Amino acid sequence: MLMPEGADKPRIAIACGGTGGHLFPGLAVGEVLKRRGCEVWLLISRKDVDRQALQSTTGMAVDTLPAVD
Repeated sequence: MLMPEGADKPRIAIACGGTGGHLFPGLAVGEVLKRRGCEVWLLISRKDVDRQALQSTTGMAVDTLPAVD
């Protein structure tokens, strides 16, 4: 958990891209944490499946990272 000094809510980074077996559980955990007041940052791969799955996701920061196939 990333919690800078003086921050008012926890910041959570979730690395969850690359395969559906990692992406969808990561999204589910992110949604729960978001509802509990956390700032969520998703780290996904550059694959189209990751970007498509995130189309209905709101309220979370997203960054892409290169993935090894």
